Order: sequence, then C-alpha cells, then structure tokens
Amino acid sequence: MDKNATLYNFTQQMQGQIFFAAFKTNLSADVQAEWQNRPPLMNLKRGYAESPAWVLVQALEFAPDPLTVERFRKRAVYSSPSLTQALLEIMASEQLFDRIGDTYHLTDKGQAEADKITSQRLVAFEGFEPIPHEQIAELEKYLSQIIEASLQADISTWCLEHSHNRAPASDAPLLAKIIQYGSDLNAFRDDAHMTAFGEYDVLGHVWEAFSYIKSEQANKASELYEKLSYRGFYTEDWQSALDDLVTRGWITEDDTYYRVTEEGIKIAEDVEQKTNHYFYAPWDVLSDDDYQKLIDLMQAISQAYRDLIAQPTA
Repeated sequence: MDKNATLYNFTQQMQGQIFFAAFKTNLSADVQAEWQNRPPLMNLKRGYAESPAWVLVQALEFAPDPLTVERFRKRAVYSSPSLTQALLEIMASEQLFDRIGDTYHLTDKGQAEADKITSQRLVAFEGFEPIPHEQIAELEKYLSQIIEASLQADISTWCLEHSHNRAPASDAPLLAKIIQYGSDLNAFRDDAHMTAFGEYDVLGHVWEAFSYIKSEQANKASELYEKLSYRGFYTEDWQSALDDLVTRGWITEDDTYYRVTEEGIKIAEDVEQKTNHYFYAPWDVLSDDDYQKLIDLMQAISQAYRDLIAQPTA
C-alpha cells in the first residue's frame, strides 16, 4: 500500500472499526445504553470539530492548562473564532466550564463528562481481542514506533504532542493504546497538512474554500456557506476568501462561478506532496518488511471487524 492519503484514511477507518466492534460486541446492552445517554448538548454537531464533544477532547489534551479560543483554533484552523467562542460560552452556561478572563476551566461536572471519554477507551477493550494477542501486540509495537518517531519530526508537532497527552497508562489494554495511536496519527496529519499549506501564508478557512473550488464541491460563496456553514463562517466571509484566492491567482471567476487555475492546481499538488512527505517521513523507522507486516496486521484487524459485525446477534 502506497504512503498517501488513502493509507492515512485507512488508519482512521481501522480506529473507528476497532472501537465500534468493541462497543457492539464486548459491552452489555445496559452499558451501551448508559454511554449513549449523554446530555443533549453533547449531541450538538456530533462528529464535527465544532462540537461540544470535541471541545471536551481538547480540554483533556490541554490539561491541566485551561482552554482558550486561540488554543482551540490552533488545531481547528477551519473553525471561526466566533463559533468557537459561542461553543465555549454555551458549555460554560451548562456548568461544564467556568470562565476566568478569556480562559475556560473544566468544572467538576465538566471533568466528569470528559472522564467518560477516557473510561470508554479502557472499559470497551477489556478482554476484547478480535485477532490473536500476538498480532495485536505486534501491531501496537509498530504503531508506537511510528508515533515516537513522529514526535521527533522536523516539523512542528504541536497537535501530536497535545493528542499524545491522552495516552493511556502502560498497563492499559493494547487496543486502547492502538485507538490512541489512531488519534495521534490524525493529529500529526494535521501538523503535516498545516505546515504544508502554511508555507503559502494562507488562512485555514481560505485554504478550505480553495479545496472545495478545486474539487468542484462548490463554485461560489453561497455554495461554500451551504456546504460549510458548520464552520461558523458566513457568505460574506467565504466571498472574502474567494477574493483572496483570485488575487493569489489560484482561482478565477467566470460569470460569478469560480474555478481553479493551472497555478492553483500546482499549489494543490505541492501541498498534497509535502503533506504526505512530512507525515510519512517518520514511518521510515520501520524496515520494508516491518512496514508490510504493519499493513497486513491493519488489514487483518479490519477484516476481523467485518466478520464480527456481520455475525447475527442472538
């Protein structure tokens, strides 16, 4: 398997598969119901970076330091400052945070809700081994080597360092560690990608607008707002982003529609190439044979997930 976006996506798919399989097959119905019985606020924008659930994850990664809008957005660069502020404020209104100046501190209630995220990753994997233990141990070994090498990368590892703050204890189930490595890889991919497009001195939401124009997911400001309203930017913000991109020569306007230019295509290809280079450079810590073993193990556990979920329930 080539070292590109497809492989990275597979690491994230594997992480989700492992957790879902453990949740569905290793926990009683009562425990599953208890975990799913969350405060209504925690279901807001579920699955997005602009969600209360992700805010709590960030609070754990920054602990014991408090959250601020600026700290949250250093990784969530596509999110608007105003929406981030609103999220923190509404969570404070629910007594999950207490605000002191411009800093947001977890309350006891907020800490208890955040701790559920940590406990889920431990309880779900007690006694759960969808492939032989020896293979799980080998998979954990290879991934841990990649993460340790990534922490020593030549680019900023700010996102990875904070993600790694949530690493489980040494005696935690091996799959709990592997799940965290998936989160760490996601964070380091952010480090690599932000470094790559950051070399062009472009704001996060402007880069996202460019990506949508290039991939033809949108071709005007109103469509960007329609597709990306969850980011907290409005039509006028997206229009300003498009104006910036036209000035750069990356896109051009044609009868109120925007399309990528040849220069823009070159920029996009350069950023993609650099993202993959920065992200995969630490993987060279593995020999060719070990790299292939890692791929084989990832595919084996992914297949085990499909076999488990395909089994009829009693």
